[in-house]
Amino acid sequence: MNPSGFLQRVFRFHRGWEGSRLVSRVSGAGLTGWLLAGGLAGAVIDGGARAAGGAEEASGAALAALWCGGCHAVPDPAALDRATWTRNVLPEMGARLGIFDFRGRRWRPDPSLPAGTYPAEPLLPLADWAQVFDHYRDGAPAERLPAAPPPERTTGRFAVRLPPPRTDGEPAAVTAVQVDEAAGLVLVGDAAGRRVRVHDRALRPVADVPVDSPPVHFAPLGGRAWLVTLIGSLAPGDESRGGVVRLDPPGAKGENWRVTRLLRRLPRPVRTLAADLDRDGLRDLVVAGFGHARGSVTLHLARPGSRFEALTLLGEPGAVSLALRQGDLYALMAQGDERILRFPAAALARLAAPGGGTAREASMSMSTSRSSAADAERSSFRAGGAAPIVIRRFPPERGSSSMRVLDFDGDGAADLLVTAGDNADFTPVFKRGHGIRLYLGDGRGGFRLALFHRLDGAYGAVAEDFDGDGDRDIAAVAWFADHSQGPDRAAGFVYLENRGPAGFRAARVPGLERLGRFAVIASGDVNGDGTPDIVLGNLAYGAPGPGPPAPALTRAWAAGPRFVVLESRPGSSGPPGRDSPGRNPPDQDP
Repeated sequence: MNPSGFLQRVFRFHRGWEGSRLVSRVSGAGLTGWLLAGGLAGAVIDGGARAAGGAEEASGAALAALWCGGCHAVPDPAALDRATWTRNVLPEMGARLGIFDFRGRRWRPDPSLPAGTYPAEPLLPLADWAQVFDHYRDGAPAERLPAAPPPERTTGRFAVRLPPPRTDGEPAAVTAVQVDEAAGLVLVGDAAGRRVRVHDRALRPVADVPVDSPPVHFAPLGGRAWLVTLIGSLAPGDESRGGVVRLDPPGAKGENWRVTRLLRRLPRPVRTLAADLDRDGLRDLVVAGFGHARGSVTLHLARPGSRFEALTLLGEPGAVSLALRQGDLYALMAQGDERILRFPAAALARLAAPGGGTAREASMSMSTSRSSAADAERSSFRAGGAAPIVIRRFPPERGSSSMRVLDFDGDGAADLLVTAGDNADFTPVFKRGHGIRLYLGDGRGGFRLALFHRLDGAYGAVAEDFDGDGDRDIAAVAWFADHSQGPDRAAGFVYLENRGPAGFRAARVPGLERLGRFAVIASGDVNGDGTPDIVLGNLAYGAPGPGPPAPALTRAWAAGPRFVVLESRPGSSGPPGRDSPGRNPPDQDP
């Protein structure tokens, strides 16, 4: 092999791959497959002398660090079982490196991905790929990780309330829930009916508002108006059919809810936030376009006449969650190079300021996908812009699913509540890294891991003082819980009671998993008693994951309530049981 020609091919592929940020392919039809698309990305050389032919023979671990670590955190062989590595992940990884035939097996490229995803020629010697392959095969456990047992303790902290039985015949397919405390309403995003369904404090339906595509997120817009993010297509794809609408309640009795289109032709957006970032008195929008092979985080600056000027903050797919706090923008990326990013307030304000013009647009590609935060920051400053700061980088099998930015411990600093549980890709196995994580901030940009609680298939979490003792507790849903042992042995919902220095005590609500397969969660005072309640959205059908439910149970979920409310009862705790405490580990992720 000619070293010079080899490196030229590598760098040509590098440039093409970097431009589109192509990552994993997806199978399955569940919400995770539609929205999250986990898996391993292709890698490109990071300047390696080994490929040039002049280096000594490298080990499998060193070659894995070279070829995998140039794109995302290097995965641990122990993260997945041997069969999953050798039958699913490594063949796809090899194809991303131009190796389609290996040891008698042919790997078929994904035809849905754009041209340039797979290189025409191998990017590394076959002997090197064999060492990488064997490194993961030999270091992986022979058996799959079993499901985590559900909490033994049950809680009477919550009273279960259901909306009136429905007769519309549509399956329960809820992809967003929100509590409007001021108006005493519950907003429900119905993917099957493509509607926003509105319920009052008594959970009675009061309005059905048709929209263009499945609603996947609600965000307050001021007054009584709401931003509604419409994904366009739940199935993975790169058609930009998503949008953002404004939802206004009736102004007078007898009027209908009003839907006003704000943005259109977006790449499968999953989150939208509103804030006046350029301080011109108009609310700008920040959109997480999860996309598929292509996506972006975009800033839409409001202009007179209901127009928006779009600026790309991050030109890659996988943004699954956004949050604004004290002017900083936080983004959770869940596609290949999984990480939490912070876009500093000062940089956002500078880039959004009037008069930025062409220079502002040229400096808005703020990707740090292939370098350290410091390197990315320097390169962006050379372009006259700014770079996001990488707060945490996760291995590509993590399956990040949600993030909330809040002040959990009341010290004034931003904290992060993060879940991981995507399991609809080509690694549908139970994973040791799935669960709930709480990172406490120090107010200076640092974060330490204060809690990890394993929860298979964790999909969303909220933190409120549910027991009335003055500190925040945590509640979470797991769409990919182990349902194979029946609903009474599944952990589709978990309540973590904050016991201060004693840690968190896990509990379940008896019978809850019989009512639905919960994919989304929100908190707020539903019944008006001054205490926070919980709303769970039921997405009955979807990718089964590693612990598939019985068909009869899925049918019962589909015909059941679209959402369930857990009313908090601060004076109640429930029958005694064995503690299942959340773990407070050192600052490392399993």
